[in-house]
Amino acid sequence: MIAPQQNGRTKKHCSCCSKTKPTSEFYVKAGNKDCYSGICRTCSLARDKEFYNSHIDECRTKARNYYRTHKKARLQYARDHYAKKNNTRVRQRKLTKQQIISQKRQQALSKQKRRENGKTKAYSKSRAKLERESFHDNYIKTQCVAKTILFMSDIPLELIELKREHVKLSRILRRQK
Repeated sequence: MIAPQQNGRTKKHCSCCSKTKPTSEFYVKAGNKDCYSGICRTCSLARDKEFYNSHIDECRTKARNYYRTHKKARLQYARDHYAKKNNTRVRQRKLTKQQIISQKRQQALSKQKRRENGKTKAYSKSRAKLERESFHDNYIKTQCVAKTILFMSDIPLELIELKREHVKLSRILRRQK
């Protein structure tokens, strides 16, 4: 941006309200000879507000369309900016998302099954035991996700199979000792 040329001038005449004001009351505009807008800030704001109010539907439609068409770019920019700003915050945020996912999973268990089995803890313990013994995908995914910033949905099937084999082998080795 070109720096405004003062040329000893500290005041400028507004073409809208016909008042002479200090140059600090004008927006910088590089295309003009003195690098200041011809309209003061208050007149410019009033003019912009009047335009918006008279064309409110078009302005909202344009903003809505922009929001929709640039959604991916905005989200990616936000992720990148947030990751650069503080890497630990991203880790904490993803951990909280994992907690939300586990809460949703617990809520997904029907109330009927919880009532039938008595206590929720007893049901979830028995289910967890079955998953451990049968090397269920959910159990393997929780093993992969533990102490990381990954989501369960991020884990590919190949990694699940490899982890399943790893768990089987480690159990066999433990039994032999």
